[in-house]
Amino acid sequence: MNRWPRFFTILSLLFVLSHSQTHLSGTLQEMELTSEMSPYFIENELTVPEEVTLTIKAGAVLLFKSFTGINIYGNLIVEGTDEQPVVFTSINDATYYKKTDQLPNSFDWNGLYVDETAGAIKLRNFKLMYSVYGIKSQKDDIIIQNGTFKQNGQFHFTINDNIHYVQDNLSYSYRSKEVPKKSSPAPALAEKEKEPKPQKAKKEKRKKKKRSRAQIITAISSAVIGVGCGAGSAYFWSAKTDYHEKYLAANDQVQINKYHEQENTAFTRAGLLTGTSGVFVPAAVFLFLFQPPAKKQAQIFIRPSIAKSGGGLTFSMRF
Repeated sequence: MNRWPRFFTILSLLFVLSHSQTHLSGTLQEMELTSEMSPYFIENELTVPEEVTLTIKAGAVLLFKSFTGINIYGNLIVEGTDEQPVVFTSINDATYYKKTDQLPNSFDWNGLYVDETAGAIKLRNFKLMYSVYGIKSQKDDIIIQNGTFKQNGQFHFTINDNIHYVQDNLSYSYRSKEVPKKSSPAPALAEKEKEPKPQKAKKEKRKKKKRSRAQIITAISSAVIGVGCGAGSAYFWSAKTDYHEKYLAANDQVQINKYHEQENTAFTRAGLLTGTSGVFVPAAVFLFLFQPPAKKQAQIFIRPSIAKSGGGLTFSMRF
């Protein structure tokens, strides 16, 4: 009779262990997640701080609620196998949580975020499903071996915000490649680059610069004259309009003659200034834009030649 209570106690313990649930949230300490304690229910955002290692053993299942994920600033080691992969999925995934009454969808949980300050990041034989961004890493030095991504909302895997092409529900692996440093130029080439330019090239550059300065001064002068004449033209056109109105309103013959003469004078001056401005402004624009080509100097070469009858000198000119 005494054996029956003990028997039922053992059965109860086995039932509890076979249906164990572990709830995780907040900042983690050094720990291992195993299949025996699965599934792990992620209640709130998880954080792996610096110098802390989160190890996830084969067969472990992590079920994430909405707006949760793992932010890694320390180390993450995922040690799944082909037979028992580690699973990161939504709490609505009935394959791993039978009690759910909803269907899993993309964007159900956040994903795994790897900070640039993180340490060792090694993920082997795992599944990551129904998250927002899958694995978002801000460092290139991570290892992914035989990872399977499925129905993640924005993308499956990014490195420094660069999206990597990962096919849905197919095995994917990644290992960073070291970029060779650029070699310094050969000593001979460096010395050649430091050699001073010939004196002739410097003289030609000075001449070209002097021409450009004179051209710019002329252009500025033309622009000032053109703009000044344009302003004067506007003034006299306005004065002509005023004199014309006074001319029409005048009743006295003397005033009529006076305003008529002033109107004609203003009209003449406005026309002259308008014409002057119309010449100098386009000239200034032309001088600002046009760069005259440098003149080539004639070079004379003396080449000795020997004819059948005797020797001689041949002169040639090159332009």
